[in-house]
Amino acid sequence: MKIFLTGGSGYIGRATIGELVRQGHVVEALARSERAEAAVVAAGASAVRGGLTDLDVLNQAAARAEAVIHLAQATGGEPGRESGAIPYIADGGNHWALIHLDDLARLYTAALPAPAGSVYLGVGGVNPTAKEVAEACAHAAGPAGKTVSLSLAEARERISPIADAFALDQQLTPAKAQRELGWTPVHADPLTEFAAE
Repeated sequence: MKIFLTGGSGYIGRATIGELVRQGHVVEALARSERAEAAVVAAGASAVRGGLTDLDVLNQAAARAEAVIHLAQATGGEPGRESGAIPYIADGGNHWALIHLDDLARLYTAALPAPAGSVYLGVGGVNPTAKEVAEACAHAAGPAGKTVSLSLAEARERISPIADAFALDQQLTPAKAQRELGWTPVHADPLTEFAAE
């Protein structure tokens, strides 16, 4: 199948391109710079030069494709960088629906033959708390690794209004993707993986 993908030079995009190519798909990926072009080509895609505001480029690439995967997004700040600590919001008791990069790439590939308009949750089914995630990441940082609680207002200042999403209690399941696509996440212990990185 011929796929057009945005966000291909990013962390998730490169893994998704790799999985699509391994499954025999032909991938064109949007690349807004020479650096992005080099990244998507190295991952196995053909580059389509342009950005998300280049509607003619997007329309032409989408018209050539049998499926489109949209992964491009705006990025925010990194709130832990200046403090040297891994942050969480409030008491960190809210749950996060996580998924391993390789499992997400496999899900995108598995969803290609699904009917148009199908929606699947890219989650692994394990929903640790934000504080547990911060502690596991801090552990990976070594003996000096520490965590810090931020108020929602502080988080909004440091990483923009996306902080509100990080404060949500998200307990989600991949049951629909498992049932309809036969897809099952392989990586089921995100905290151990974070702590080991």
